[in-house]
Amino acid sequence: LAVVFAVLADLIGGVPTILKAWRAPWTEEPLFFALGGTNGMITLLTIREWNLATWAFPAYLATFCLVLFATVLLRRRLLGRRRPRGGDELAR
Repeated sequence: LAVVFAVLADLIGGVPTILKAWRAPWTEEPLFFALGGTNGMITLLTIREWNLATWAFPAYLATFCLVLFATVLLRRRLLGRRRPRGGDELAR
């Protein structure tokens, strides 16, 4: 039960990051999220005893980070390859 609450708390805390990545993808580093997702996947590969307490958080971490990775890359592509000037892209 504690793991479920940890995942939910982390997810709630991550909502602002998702929104920021959507609005201003140039302010996020996709490599960070790719490495975080890889971390979660490697952890899943090392699990010997599968139960909610051992796999829930690594599975969440892998999923959350890979969704953020894809969000940043896709939004950058949709908005154009150039980084906006002026540093006020969050104000829009």
